[in-house]
Parts: sequence; C-alpha cells; structure tokens
Amino acid sequence: RPQPTTERGWKMLLFKGALRQILHQFVPKAVVMVKDDDLRMQCAEFSYASRRLAEIFFYEHADLQMMGTSLLSLNMAERVGKFPGTCFAYSMFAVVLGSRGQHRKAARYFGRARRMAESINAPDALVFNDYSRAGYQLGRGDHDGVEELLEEAVDLAGIFGDKQEIETTLDMMGHYQYFTGKFETALETADKIVESAKERGNRQREGFGHLSKARALVAMGKFDIAAASINHVKASLKAINDPGAEVLC
Repeated sequence: RPQPTTERGWKMLLFKGALRQILHQFVPKAVVMVKDDDLRMQCAEFSYASRRLAEIFFYEHADLQMMGTSLLSLNMAERVGKFPGTCFAYSMFAVVLGSRGQHRKAARYFGRARRMAESINAPDALVFNDYSRAGYQLGRGDHDGVEELLEEAVDLAGIFGDKQEIETTLDMMGHYQYFTGKFETALETADKIVESAKERGNRQREGFGHLSKARALVAMGKFDIAAASINHVKASLKAINDPGAEVLC
C-alpha cells in the first residue's frame, strides 16, 4: 500500500493502527494470525520494511510518521505470529513509546520482545532489544541494568552477529562507559570499533569510532591526541563525501 502523502493521511494511519493494536490485545491470537503461507510471508516482509521506515522517521524526528509506521510494522508482525520480526517490531515500538514519554508502555513492549526472543531462540532479536533498550535508558539518564543489557548484547553479537552488529553493540557500550565516567574503558571500546571497521573497509564506522576515541581522550585531558584523531576522521570522511559526519567532527 502507498504511504500517506498528507498529514491527515498519516493521522488516519496512526488512528487505524492504534485501534488494530488494541483489538489485538483482546482477541485470541488465532483470530489475529493469518493461515495462508504466502500471505504470512507478505506480512513478514511488510512488517520488516515498515520497521526500517520507522527507524528513518525516528532519526528524522518525524513523530507522526514514526508512530504510524511502527504500529503498522507491529500489527503486521502479529499477523504472522511468533517469529523474529515480531520481536524486532516490539522493540522498535517500545523505543517509539519511550521517545514519547510513555515509559511504562515502553517497558511492557521491551519485555514482550525479550520473552518472545528467548522463547523462539532468536539471538539477533535479543541483541536488537538489548541495545535498543540500553540506548533508550541512556537517553533518559537511567543507567539501572544498562551494563548487564549491553554485556549480553556484546556477547551474543560476538557469537551470532555480523561485524556491523558487533560494532553497533560496542558503540552503545562505549556511550554507556563514557557517560558513567569510565573513560579509559570507553577508549578501549572505541579502539575495538576502529579496528573492526578498518578490517572490513567501512570508513564511516571507522570514523565514528575515532570520534568516540577523541571524546574519551578529551575527557582524560589528552587534547593533542584527541585533535589528531579528529583530523584523521575528517580526512577519511571527506574522501567518501559524508558532509553530515564532517559537521559532527
């Protein structure tokens, strides 16, 4: 189905999605789930695409679109039933709720994501839930249990994840270490990100790793080394034409 093109259209999508999600809470799962295999596959693909779209809207601070697409992703996933995509959709919706200040509801959906991921043995979904929840809590200054979440995410990503997933979890761990004053440890974590990204030729991720290093070095009073790290990043990012990251530097 096409995306809405007007504010009224997005509001209608959000309204219908909220109603459907409420309905899903009160009817048997057998009524919600589709039986046809082809239709289940379509719902799964639609859910995945909608979640990725919700992530884009999240970073663009487009609240209406973010809420509408995350609900669409969740409702479509629940039509499939228990599969990793539903766990991802629960986690994404929890992040969206948390960003809107609905913290109790966010905790509920994070909990659903974890329980389902554990029940179907979906480590990739558990990793996503762990670092999504950790990022949400760090964003509101709540460090309770964050270290345990991130340690689990790093361990699982190291066993089951690809390099991108490993670097993402390490990046989140570095944020936690920095904001809790563990600057030397944050520097070590940033070094791991830089080396991993360099091995696979991902200059952007390598650059962000160097920025994390510079941040920790500044906090440790090592300004000259930090400046050298930032200059290295700027030169590297200029070669791949990433003006947004250059501005960040």
